Amino acid sequence: LMSVFIIAGIISFYAQFIGLTEATINVLTNSIPSGDELNIVALHPVELLMFQAKMSVLIALFPTGLVAFWRIWPSIRTDGVVNIRRANMITYIVVPIISLGLGAVLGALYISPGVLEFLLIDASRINAQISYQIKNFFWIVLYITLISSISVGVYTSMIYWYIRGTKVEVFTRYWRQVVFGVLIFSMFITPDSVTKSLIFMLPIVASFLTGVVSLRMISNIR
Repeated sequence: LMSVFIIAGIISFYAQFIGLTEATINVLTNSIPSGDELNIVALHPVELLMFQAKMSVLIALFPTGLVAFWRIWPSIRTDGVVNIRRANMITYIVVPIISLGLGAVLGALYISPGVLEFLLIDASRINAQISYQIKNFFWIVLYITLISSISVGVYTSMIYWYIRGTKVEVFTRYWRQVVFGVLIFSMFITPDSVTKSLIFMLPIVASFLTGVVSLRMISNIR
């Protein structure tokens, strides 16, 4: 797992260093109608590198999590949570990965620019110039993207896994653990503010609970 984490982190950092960060800024600012009035600034030379290093760690967690999930699957199957062989697991993770990606695209290209445009409305009315510190700008985009990605991914995955044979009782039995896990994850992502943690947590929990209600309704109809 450590080797996967290190390799993914190095690749991610190198991609950001050679121009991915600049390209991302251009795409986001061009998606905002008032983007010409938005300045992205760095207060010191190392700020951008520090942000890229943090982003590399977060990105590297994704493939590392997939490998870890692959390894613990036999234990999950032994506990009776699922009844699928590890060789067939790929069919259960492709749709969640695709839905996470679609949610990320939705959050990064549509929801994030919309939120930033909303924050710029008052400034544009009085012809004020708004400057975001580069780390603050990217963290806003990252938070919104993660919330959108995970919310879409959770709901879509629950529906898909139910169609593939996972019982509704599995989701209802472990809902407390899911909520607690989301809380811990949100505190890890936003350790500096309880308010930010709640803002991050609530849409994801709402997506999960909506999925539970939807599956109960579907199962009752069947």
